[in-house]
Amino acid sequence: SLCPLSISCWPSVAANGVTLTVEVEATEPSRTLHDVHFSFTCPSSVPHQILRVEGGETQHDGLSIHWRLPEMSVSGLSAATLEFFAATSVTTVLPFSVEMHSKESICDFDVLECFHMEKAEPIAYALTRRTDYMLTVRA
Repeated sequence: SLCPLSISCWPSVAANGVTLTVEVEATEPSRTLHDVHFSFTCPSSVPHQILRVEGGETQHDGLSIHWRLPEMSVSGLSAATLEFFAATSVTTVLPFSVEMHSKESICDFDVLECFHMEKAEPIAYALTRRTDYMLTVRA
């Protein structure tokens, strides 16, 4: 699978707002995810309350609720949960975004040598592998 996370989301709608429960689990044994960041729209005019955080930290910046997990992997922090209430409609908090990166490449390839295009001479190079993920989770 190209997405190394399993994300489950359960909105519970009531007359006074919505409670959103999000569970995330690392699913790719060979991949460590860094700077996992969930962002849920929740303007400062909307009363909200964080009900449960299992893994990572949350903050509200006046526009969104942010949930950050520094690192996730099958062998480290493999699962986390966030539950919050917002006195708004479900269409305000959904969809939400998830961003993260990995130091491994999705494509299995290697750079063996680099050459100058005109002189055909070998040139020194450094190879950095990184995969950036930007996901949108909809209802």
